[in-house]
Amino acid sequence: GTAPGRVLVGTTANAFYALEPATGKTAWRWLTGADVIGGDGDRDAVFFTSLDNILRAVNRGNGNQRWIGRVATRPALPPRLVSSLQTAVYDPVVLVTGVTPDLQTFNAKTGEPLGMYTAPSELQGGLLVDPQLRPYQVAAVAVTRNGQVVGLRPTAMLLAEPTLTPPSSGLPGRPLERERLPAR
Repeated sequence: GTAPGRVLVGTTANAFYALEPATGKTAWRWLTGADVIGGDGDRDAVFFTSLDNILRAVNRGNGNQRWIGRVATRPALPPRLVSSLQTAVYDPVVLVTGVTPDLQTFNAKTGEPLGMYTAPSELQGGLLVDPQLRPYQVAAVAVTRNGQVVGLRPTAMLLAEPTLTPPSSGLPGRPLERERLPAR
């Protein structure tokens, strides 16, 4: 994988490396509990998964850990970083494809799990992902081994109605006394 100013390399020796592209020297390295699948990143952070079902976010420059998340299924492909056009409104999303037909998403800034999608059957290869998420439009296309094509929209961006909160100053009107039923 790549991130601006870095070449990202996962290994079967339980290590993840960020290399300087001009010299090939190691900028930093991370030891993990299992083989590393691969990574993706932007100018601030790098995200990588390993076969111990862990997704890590680290600083692109020095490799210091930002957060760590548990993936529900064994990752099959490197994570994908996608973001919205309104990055001030929506945080970027990390998408992890699992061995089982599960796709799991995480908030790239906090590591909070956002959602999971289970495909109708096993996936054939990786997802086709639009790198710029747009509300109400297909953002990812999955092809399953039985020939189905599934389009996924970023539902977290569908601008749902805000949740109702009770008024803080109390309800209008006057309190009512509880009615007593006559004794029989």
